[in-house]
Amino acid sequence: MSDPGYTFLPWVRRGAASFAASSAGANYLSVSVAASVNGTAAPAVGVRLYGPGDVRGIDARVISRREPLPDTASFEPNYLPAIEFAAPDFPWMFSPATPAGATLAPWVCLAVVRVQPGVSIVARGQDLPLLQFESPAVPLDELPDLTEIANWVHAQQSGTDGIDDAVSRILCPRALQPATAYLACLVPTYHVGAAAGITPEAARDDTDVAPAWSATTTAPFALPIYAWWRFATSDGGDFASLVERLRPPATTLALGVRDLDVSAPGFGMPEFDGLTLGLEGALVAPSAPPSTWPAGTQSAFEAAIRPILSPAPAAVPIVSPPVYGSVAAGAALPADGANPAWLRDLNLDPRRRAIAGFSSSVVATARESLVASAWDQFEAIRNANQALRQLQLGREVSASLRTRHFASVASADAFLQMVRPLHARLRLGGAAQTVQGQLAQSRVPIGAVSGALRRLSRRRGPVGRVLLAPAGSVMRIVTRLNAATGAAGALVVATPRTEPSGTVLLDSVAPAVTTSQLAPSVVTAAPGWFAAPATTATAALHVVADVETSLVPASPVAPSAPAAPIATGDPIVRTLPPIPTKGLPSAPVLPTEKAAQLEMVLRFRAAATAVTTYVNTRTTKISDAPMAPPLAADLGDVRTLALAAVDPAETMLARAKARIPAPLPATGDALRPLSVSPSFPQAMSRELAPAQLLPGIETMAPETVVLLETNAAFVEAYLVGLNDAMRRELAWRQFPCDQRSTFFAQFWSDASSAPPDIPPIATWNPANALGSNATFAASQCVLLVRGELLRRYPNAVISAVQAAPASGNAPRTLGTAQLFPTFMGTIAPDVAFFGFALTPANATAGAWYFVFSEHPEAPRFGFEPAAAPAATTWNDVGWPQLTLAHNHIALAASNPGGPLESVAWNTGAAATAFIAFRRPVRAALFASAIIA
Repeated sequence: MSDPGYTFLPWVRRGAASFAASSAGANYLSVSVAASVNGTAAPAVGVRLYGPGDVRGIDARVISRREPLPDTASFEPNYLPAIEFAAPDFPWMFSPATPAGATLAPWVCLAVVRVQPGVSIVARGQDLPLLQFESPAVPLDELPDLTEIANWVHAQQSGTDGIDDAVSRILCPRALQPATAYLACLVPTYHVGAAAGITPEAARDDTDVAPAWSATTTAPFALPIYAWWRFATSDGGDFASLVERLRPPATTLALGVRDLDVSAPGFGMPEFDGLTLGLEGALVAPSAPPSTWPAGTQSAFEAAIRPILSPAPAAVPIVSPPVYGSVAAGAALPADGANPAWLRDLNLDPRRRAIAGFSSSVVATARESLVASAWDQFEAIRNANQALRQLQLGREVSASLRTRHFASVASADAFLQMVRPLHARLRLGGAAQTVQGQLAQSRVPIGAVSGALRRLSRRRGPVGRVLLAPAGSVMRIVTRLNAATGAAGALVVATPRTEPSGTVLLDSVAPAVTTSQLAPSVVTAAPGWFAAPATTATAALHVVADVETSLVPASPVAPSAPAAPIATGDPIVRTLPPIPTKGLPSAPVLPTEKAAQLEMVLRFRAAATAVTTYVNTRTTKISDAPMAPPLAADLGDVRTLALAAVDPAETMLARAKARIPAPLPATGDALRPLSVSPSFPQAMSRELAPAQLLPGIETMAPETVVLLETNAAFVEAYLVGLNDAMRRELAWRQFPCDQRSTFFAQFWSDASSAPPDIPPIATWNPANALGSNATFAASQCVLLVRGELLRRYPNAVISAVQAAPASGNAPRTLGTAQLFPTFMGTIAPDVAFFGFALTPANATAGAWYFVFSEHPEAPRFGFEPAAAPAATTWNDVGWPQLTLAHNHIALAASNPGGPLESVAWNTGAAATAFIAFRRPVRAALFASAIIA
């Protein structure tokens, strides 16, 4: 049975061997093995295979997955426990029976037993542990029906590699109860396997084929356990049922704002009877109106608090409340209408001062760990500053060397030779090739830019003294090699001449005798063969004798005349004078008969003809290779580019960025020592109490989802207060640092996963109001979920998906535009929030949905908690539609309907797996329906 991505198989048999029981009622299988030796067939031999009675334990590595995981405390009660094996045939590996069609009984099964009095796991040292049943426990209520167990064991093929790409799985058909603890145990299904596991040393009965338990089994009863684990169920349903519980708020929630009593502010300020303002949190409801001052009260309050925050100079110093952010801004509290506007908003409004004041307790609680982290960073920054000072020194020395030795070189081609190591790194303009690549394809050889040739061709070097242009001015060798052919002073590199293989050029040996003069007719009529003077004839006969030795044809040449004595006066006969010089070889002995002499001549002529024919055929004219094009890059451009590449201001900066992890200054000298200013990358929203992060969270009912928005003014006020509190703490600890530094810049997420939520406070625009400096959107959408769903499924995928364009009266469907959270967090164990790069107005007007997706984990099996009124797929079938026997699904007795999806109930293990397979769930909530 196939489902998208999976194929469920009933049972697996490897190979094509034929198995048969060795005798009637035996609890093992045998296979007949035949062999042939030297063409002679040997008698077949029966080989006994292992059966369940031979198993004393299993390797834990064969188990690839357990569902649920061991010690899970919140397993969904509508799902089926399962155990998975890496070997696709493991559940049937030791089965003593033979398959009946597509069904083979497994030798093991998964029993899920409720933790109760009378049930225990008994450890026995090296032997297998025992699952022990004692009264009042009833074994039949805890163990599956062995007559149907074959339908709950299957193999799963996920790829296309056949059985080698499959796994096997055993499901337990037990109906679990909510909030109940269970033991999952892998136990034998044959009595002989149970007996061998309990008493390994006992004799084995090979005819015992009884099941491990039957309808008459009662306590006390024990089974050996090959593997086991504990888990517990929750009192809720699965992902789909938990998503269905989520609802938008029934009434408008008072979220994000709480009352702040400022009627008696203290510090000598007048009282403001009944003055209550709305103190906002980091998250607020988009529909909540902003808190406003009563008429005329704000100006009176600001006039009263200003002299307290900025007291007049006095002989005795006055300790006043802090002016949050004044040190970072480098400004005192501004007058009405003056800048920095955000500094005035923060300090004259009691609501903003209260938010900044939250930071004092945060820093006070974690002061020791924060200061310890600051000192650790101080050591790292001190080492970085030492490296920066060394780089500054290197930059100045390198700049001097560059000016004196590089920039002073006027000749572009000499400069090209000097920067030879940079050729592979320099790319001119938008060229696809580097300078080295262009050189390789140009007429300028790579050796022309080598260090050795640069030294030879220097102005006063051995080669440089003769490299003079016709006009007398010095032209460098690269320029002359790169010049066009025929240009004044151009040099041409001669390409090597490659001779044809096996050719001998006689022209190079004897220039006076060309190959065209060695034709057979010319050789025959050549002077000196018959009537030449004696000295010439003697030399010719020497040549004949030498050539005859090495070039005589393999087949003899018939003489042109019968053998006869050579007359003394015959012109062909030559008398060789004796060789008086001692040590030289004797003169050759010539034939004395005319016929032999003629045969020698004919042989020489035949050999000479063969050589001449070969030479005239194989010799071809050899031409020089075509001249390569000049260098594509202009030599002056290479010089300019190379000078920029070796600029110490750039090279030392690149080295600093590679060596120093801290960010370097963006303005001024980038290599100046860093200020010893620690930074803390953690998300500081986690340090706030739930009532500070989201006032009114306690009024939110369980199983509620609502759309809120961020409050940038809260975030800025809180982070400014944190930085002020940390500055005072570091000053008290005598920590050397820049007092205007921003130590805390992360609110929603850690620095490892998100950019800072605020830029450095010292860089804030003075004209900006509080709430206009954050790097995130001031009214960014935040999805708030309170319910069991995310506590039970913390890896659920939450996203925002825009609806596809409407088509007539058809229902809206999800489109392809999808956004994932930019930040996320938790307020309480059952409350989580997810921020998206959307504004509430865009989310509602743009038809956006918030989608809850079950994480695509490994296949899971089970049934719906409730019955579907009209099921159209097996995925809709619920537990109320199944018949149970002893707390387990009775396949034969159940009739849930169907067949659905072309699969019928109770037709094999593959069909059972297809029916019980649970498809991952996605649920979408319309943004307009959940906005607060």
